[in-house]
Amino acid sequence: MPALKAPQAHTTRLIPPTTPRQTPGPRTDASPATGPTVQRQGCACGGGCQRCQSASPTTLPITQTAGPVIARDPKPGAPTEKDHRDAVKAAIAAFTNAATTIGSAQGKVDAASFETDINGWYAKVTDAQKLIKDQLSGDTLLDRDLQAAYISAIRALMPKAATALSTSEDALYGINSARIPMWAWQSAHRQETGISTPLDQGQAVDPLSGEVGFSTSSGASVKILTDMVDPSITTPVTRLLIPVDIPFTTLISGKTETIDTFTAPANLATIQTAYPPGMPGSTTSGYGRGTTTEDIAGGKVNPASTTLRWHEGNHGLDYVAYLKAHPLPTFNGTSGMTRRKFTDEIATYKAAVKAYAASAEKASNKLTHCVGTTIDTYNQAHPVPGTKIKLECTP
Repeated sequence: MPALKAPQAHTTRLIPPTTPRQTPGPRTDASPATGPTVQRQGCACGGGCQRCQSASPTTLPITQTAGPVIARDPKPGAPTEKDHRDAVKAAIAAFTNAATTIGSAQGKVDAASFETDINGWYAKVTDAQKLIKDQLSGDTLLDRDLQAAYISAIRALMPKAATALSTSEDALYGINSARIPMWAWQSAHRQETGISTPLDQGQAVDPLSGEVGFSTSSGASVKILTDMVDPSITTPVTRLLIPVDIPFTTLISGKTETIDTFTAPANLATIQTAYPPGMPGSTTSGYGRGTTTEDIAGGKVNPASTTLRWHEGNHGLDYVAYLKAHPLPTFNGTSGMTRRKFTDEIATYKAAVKAYAASAEKASNKLTHCVGTTIDTYNQAHPVPGTKIKLECTP
């Protein structure tokens, strides 16, 4: 998939207060706050009186000492650990207050306030988590408090936003998934190295194979495999694979041939993302997910949401959702059937699997190809000589 660069824009970032604290005033994320210049007075007595001992002049007189001068104050402008911790606590307080305000009977949400809140909160919580990781030794309890406060705010925001925007909460979470941390989705998810599809927090990775396995409510087994490089493709693809091979043996009695034994197809679906050589998942997405207004807004905080990996990961999520909502086709062949009847059942099963996969792909393409810069718009702008464009995003 050729790359289409997402526009870059300025993002307000969460910055801990500086030390020493200055006179309050307007700030930007690029310029530290500054206060008025203070003229400090030196001591006329040369340092022996009580006044000199308690003063903190900007410049001390140079005198002969028995040892090196020790800097007793932090470097001006360098945030301390307390400053970082206070900044995270301020973010927690802001989310807690937002949850209370928006969640109240008087709390109002409209399209404009929703955009402001969801973008600002994503930047704030991302920066706060970075402070915890980089400056506060990964303080687990503080990060837990931050996540709880953010989740309470987003849970208060989304139902009222869904009403204001005339949509469902499910749809609103899906559309805006790029600007909500995965751990705060309706069902908490995470990203694992080597697997494009985001994983539910309850889905464990096999330490030997690197695969993920789980079951649906209908009893189907689902496997998500690690990503692969496929030399046979020119654009990335996320595949949904369902077994159709049914080996069997027969018995012949007179002129009648019947089924003796057979191996029924496993009630299994496999999901795997493949990339062409030289086109890693970090490449910018050219169409669909990765190019929507919401994905681009999230990309200003975390560029991952404008990549091919994000795009293909959404296909994986689409397939998981489809598998949970639709039972896999079943094979109805039995031992003792005539060979002809049994092979008819095999043909029926294969046709059902083909239709199931096509339906799942169509549902996924609608959600992941036909949004933002659609695949149809992209293909029309980037025609391949000798090929005919097949429109996907039709009503």
